[in-house]
Amino acid sequence: MMSGVHVSSIGFSPDGKTLVVTDGSISFCRTDRSSPGTTFRDNFLLPETRSAVFSPDGKSVATGHQDGTVRIWDYLDMRRRRTIHRTPGEVCGLAFSGDGRRLAVSWRGGSLPIAGLDQVLGSSWSQRLTPKIRRTTILDVATGRREATLPYAEHFSFASDGQTLITYLPESDAIQSWSIPPQTALPVATWPAFAAALFLSGAWWYARRKRAAVQP
Repeated sequence: MMSGVHVSSIGFSPDGKTLVVTDGSISFCRTDRSSPGTTFRDNFLLPETRSAVFSPDGKSVATGHQDGTVRIWDYLDMRRRRTIHRTPGEVCGLAFSGDGRRLAVSWRGGSLPIAGLDQVLGSSWSQRLTPKIRRTTILDVATGRREATLPYAEHFSFASDGQTLITYLPESDAIQSWSIPPQTALPVATWPAFAAALFLSGAWWYARRKRAAVQP
């Protein structure tokens, strides 16, 4: 079915009868014997889809996109959708809690914005020097509110109680357990990123004052 394309995520519906696959667009493939191989496929004219996952009750599908948007769809009518959150970078993975109330979202590639840096250094150098960030964000599905921000995880899953998230952290090559909401969590920008931003912001103000001093 997916020959010749790059598949970024794959997962079953709760009843095991439907497979959802993302490869830039979204595909749903029936796996039961009554209609084997029946496929519905569309890109809905949306930014490239990186990940998709069924809700525990099978009534909704969450999708994450290259532009950082996270959407919730009505599975019975995929024209009905709502955007619940936008991350600073592209979405890499999604996971529902067992009760469907929370959604874990991993994302990467975002930058810490520094006002005026493009004008001083140019867009190319600004992108090179601006700290890149990647995180795992826990969202309230009903409101889209961010409940916690954790270190970036390549693989993660909620425990059955919905209060614990198990993550694999590539930087430390470790599997960790997090209470949700955690007692302490990372901000979107950590102290090293903040320090780098402060330094670059200071450089910008220095260059601005120096340029103003030499002008007649």
